[in-house]
Amino acid sequence: MSAPISLNEAKSMTHAFQNSSLGTNQTIAGLVDKINLLTLLNQEGCTGVRIYNALNEENKITYVLVGVNANNEDMTDYILDKTVNCPNNCSNDSPLM
Repeated sequence: MSAPISLNEAKSMTHAFQNSSLGTNQTIAGLVDKINLLTLLNQEGCTGVRIYNALNEENKITYVLVGVNANNEDMTDYILDKTVNCPNNCSNDSPLM
């Protein structure tokens, strides 16, 4: 199950990806707005979110988010994509970059 981690652990993990061959010229983060995330989470029976790595039309990493129910099943009535991807739209002062 997911668990909180420290900023140092997060930095180590994100920097490892960004400095790897997988991260070269790739999306390094995606922003999901609060309204869409809450709509996803507020679906009846939703107990969590599953995040799928995917490729967009530019062959860049993107993310597909679906709600998950108590049986660990994807809830496919409301699916999120169209994240605001970084590096094009990034926080300039994040320690995770």
